[in-house]
Amino acid sequence: MEYFDDEHSSFEHIDEDDFVNNTYQGYCKALFPQQINFNEVWDRLKEVVDGILKEQKIEKEKWDAAFLDVYQLCGALPKALSDELYRALEARIVEHVVGIKEQLATLGRGRHFLEELMRYHGIMQNVSFHFNNVFRHLNNYISHQSRDLAINEVVSNQRRNYHISPKCHIGKLTMTIWKDRVLIHFSHKICKLMLEQFEAHRLGKPVDLVDLLHDAIACYIAVEDPIPEFLSPTIPYRQQKENEFQFYRKTFEIPLKELCESFYEKKSKAWAKIEDKIELIENVADLIENDKELTKKIMHPSTVTATEQWAAEILVADKVKNSFLSFKSRMNKEKFDAESLKKCFQVLKLIDEGIYPLVNDFENYIIEVTGDKLGDQFSDPKVFVNAVAEANNHFKEIVGNVFSGNSDFQQAMYKGLKILVNQPGSNIRAGDRLARYADVMLRKSKDKEKEAEERSQENLILVLGYLIDKEQFEKPYQVLLANRLLGKISSGAVAEEQMIEALRQVCSSDALQKFTRMCYDIKQSLTEKNNFYKQSGKEKSCFPIEFYVLQTGAWPLQQVSESFNYPSEVKESMMEFENYYVGAHNGRTLTWNSSISTLDVEFTYLDKPYVVTMTTVHFEILSAFENEDSLQVGQLSARISMTLDSAKKYLKAFLDNQIFVCGVKLDEIEESTRIMLNLKMTRKTNRFRLGIPLTNKTVKQEIRPEVADAQNNQKHYIDCVIVRIMKMKKTVKHNELVADVINEVKNRFLPSTTLIKSCIESLIQRAYIKRTEEISVYEYIS
Repeated sequence: MEYFDDEHSSFEHIDEDDFVNNTYQGYCKALFPQQINFNEVWDRLKEVVDGILKEQKIEKEKWDAAFLDVYQLCGALPKALSDELYRALEARIVEHVVGIKEQLATLGRGRHFLEELMRYHGIMQNVSFHFNNVFRHLNNYISHQSRDLAINEVVSNQRRNYHISPKCHIGKLTMTIWKDRVLIHFSHKICKLMLEQFEAHRLGKPVDLVDLLHDAIACYIAVEDPIPEFLSPTIPYRQQKENEFQFYRKTFEIPLKELCESFYEKKSKAWAKIEDKIELIENVADLIENDKELTKKIMHPSTVTATEQWAAEILVADKVKNSFLSFKSRMNKEKFDAESLKKCFQVLKLIDEGIYPLVNDFENYIIEVTGDKLGDQFSDPKVFVNAVAEANNHFKEIVGNVFSGNSDFQQAMYKGLKILVNQPGSNIRAGDRLARYADVMLRKSKDKEKEAEERSQENLILVLGYLIDKEQFEKPYQVLLANRLLGKISSGAVAEEQMIEALRQVCSSDALQKFTRMCYDIKQSLTEKNNFYKQSGKEKSCFPIEFYVLQTGAWPLQQVSESFNYPSEVKESMMEFENYYVGAHNGRTLTWNSSISTLDVEFTYLDKPYVVTMTTVHFEILSAFENEDSLQVGQLSARISMTLDSAKKYLKAFLDNQIFVCGVKLDEIEESTRIMLNLKMTRKTNRFRLGIPLTNKTVKQEIRPEVADAQNNQKHYIDCVIVRIMKMKKTVKHNELVADVINEVKNRFLPSTTLIKSCIESLIQRAYIKRTEEISVYEYIS
């Protein structure tokens, strides 16, 4: 065996026989197990132990030698002397602590006693720390012994004798002796001081021992450790759970409870004559707050909650349960007594189901106050949305400040505003109001900054969250979105996309897909138009025409049975565009919708000329008045081959813009009603636009009779193929899916892309597949 000597930079040879016979005299002899005289070593260690206990200065040589002495005692031959060392240490610590106890016993029980107790407690904590440092090897030895005992217990399947007091780390041993010999002995004296402070506080007398009592009681919690050392030998201290402070509760909390219950019983008898239960609850809240103030300063936080519970059960519980409580005198249209309601909440929350009357009255208060604030302007979208959003923020603040954010009151606020938003009684449904609110936000406006101040996207989304039937909003919003996009009155694609992104929080995925497809169609149509004119060489045409390619199923379009007789120049451009589009997109077909085609018409029969943008149907109606100044609605409907209901939809734009005049309201128009051309019409601007009547019914392409039967027979087979492909691939792009379907069924028949697309739409509606955020990508629904 060789040993390297740092001081002489050489290796020392160690004979194994010398090690066995204990005759080795080299540099590292002290590290080997050897026979030790315990009394001789303990005399040296005792000087260090006494120095630590008495806070005396210890020479560095003695301090360093103490570590080696502990190491040698734990590794002594023929038997380790750790048990003797442990017993000697324990006896010396007990002797020292008993001396402190005798000194404290002579100090009475006032401030000086508490100050000295806390001073000695701090000293013992330092002693515990230093003992753990000096006797670190002994602590490790004890830990290994505990682990070995636990392993032997498992191997031998024998139960340990828990009545035998196990060894613990020296630091913990020190604090345990301090607790058993001093803290427990003086606990009754400290408890009596604590109760006297509470009695003085309730009588309005000064209390001067609060801080000292708090520190003293905290000592009892800090030293309480119910976990036996043999179960966790390496943990000298442990943060306790509140329900494990058994000694603290028995020594301090139970006596305090008896004192409080006696005091509350007297108060209950004194307040028995109070008839107003709300006033009684307020008095109890003041009493609880007064006791809580002192309890926080002296006791553990768990006791603070307990004292509140004791007061509520004795003073209020029997008077509140099975009785009617009304808080309308504290919250109504005239006032909201936040201070009183906060006191009532703090007391009633301590009683089972105690806050329910307060919650119900708060919900009714929200409905009443917000409804009155809306008043006659309930149908005004801006007033409605802003008032509900303002009420939400206001009552949310009340719930946080007055009711401590309690979930029952949050639910009451949500329920109250939900009832208010969805209540009937208005000609305009809540969804329509919200859609109009959003429409004004997204329209082009000269006063855009002013509109932004008065309306906000956050308010809209917030109020939409209270709307039960989201379809009430989605359908009118789709119509208004179509009007903005086709009428070129939208504030921009970015604003529309931001709104759609915000609506993802509240609207259905189907509606969002339609909104997204509508915006995509307008953007894509611009690209198609530019490519068409570039390819045909008509970029600088003096007769420009704009083409919009709108996807079937996404737009709320109304199909008119009779097509418009377009001028020859327009027909020629339409045919050229159709040929270009079908050639550029294989398998697609176009159906021209004349009902939403627009043209500019100049009025020359008035005092000054006006240019009006209108649909082809509007133009047909206006053309009927070319030779006459007035017509009956029945005559007009016959000339343009339109039903009365359809004609009224288009007449609305003429009447709203005062181009036509009529003696009755739009809803009262009949076939015999006479419509007259307004020859005195005046407007500030010489250019304006008539709105496009839209519907929530989507346009359906007609299937030719000769292929209808074949498509019906093939449809189910294509459905099965699509589902099989989607189930295997999970996510597929549109073009890839169409190609895969054609490849699968080509041996049986060659399907059209229109038929495949209709099958895809059908499967989406039946929730087999769905569109992702990318319009052209489908995802399988498992």
